[in-house]
Order: sequence, then C-alpha cells, then structure tokens
Amino acid sequence: MKSARPSLILTQLLARMPAPPIHPARARIHLARTPGELAADLITAFAGSWPFVLLHVVWFTVWLLLRLDINLLTLIVSLEAIFLATFVLMSQNRQASKDERRDDTEAVEVEQLTLMNQQQLMILAQQNEILALLKAQVSPTSPTSPAKQATPAPISRASRGARQPRGPQGGGN
Repeated sequence: MKSARPSLILTQLLARMPAPPIHPARARIHLARTPGELAADLITAFAGSWPFVLLHVVWFTVWLLLRLDINLLTLIVSLEAIFLATFVLMSQNRQASKDERRDDTEAVEVEQLTLMNQQQLMILAQQNEILALLKAQVSPTSPTSPAKQATPAPISRASRGARQPRGPQGGGN
C-alpha cells in the first residue's frame, strides 16, 4: 500500500495546487522551503516508500540474473546509501527546525490562554463578590422577604400531642 504523503506532495507539485491556507499566527511554522529542502523532502519521501523497496528488489534481481559485476553494484549501492543518508538528515534537520518553531508558537499560545483564564477567574470572583453584596443588602432590609415568609412557625410540644378537630364535623373519632 502506498503512503499518502509522498503521493500528495507529488500531486501538489505536478498540479501546482496551492497548499491549504495557514492561520497567520502559525505562518512562521510553515516557512517556504528552498529548492534544496524540497528536493530532500521528496527524495526522503520516496526512499521511505514501498515502491522504492520494490524498485531495488527488481534492480538487484535483474543485476544478479544478468551476472553483471558485483563490485560495481556494491559501489553504486554504497554511493546511493551515502546520498540517501544525507537527504534524510537534511529532511530531519528541517523538520526539527519546524518542530522548534511550532513549540515556540504553542508556548506563546499557552501563555495567552493562561492569562485569559486568570482574567476570567478574576471576573468570576468579582461577580461572586457583587452577588454576595446584593444578597446581603436585600435580606436584612426587607421584612417581607420570601425567605422569612416561607419559614413555618415552630410547633410547641403541647400542640403536638393533642389532637385537634378537623373541619366542621369535629375530627371524626
């Protein structure tokens, strides 16, 4: 199965399609690549794919079946390994630089979110203080406050034990 990433990169290059839009705050993470960086990324993407492996299996099989010089094959494969290692390192260095820029950007974003959260907590605390002050002002000054009307009068012990007649019929004992 082919990797989606190399085919996506090649498709974008061949079709010259613009990359998806990037948020301005993160634009410094996705700096434009130089032609050398682009070449290193494309070669690395192809070298890390199954078509690359299959191409080499076919190439080595044909080379061995034709009984060509093994020393020449060794020399070619060694040179290929040197260049591929160089391209992989270049691509990894570029990705590490991109990761550092992303980390810096995200650190700034986290600081901004922390400040916003602190401000929101401060506002919430102030709102709670205002609410407490409003409740304190409303409760003692109003004699007909709903809290005082809703509380029932205590029942004395004498009235609990004695049965009171209910209604006009006298309790119905």
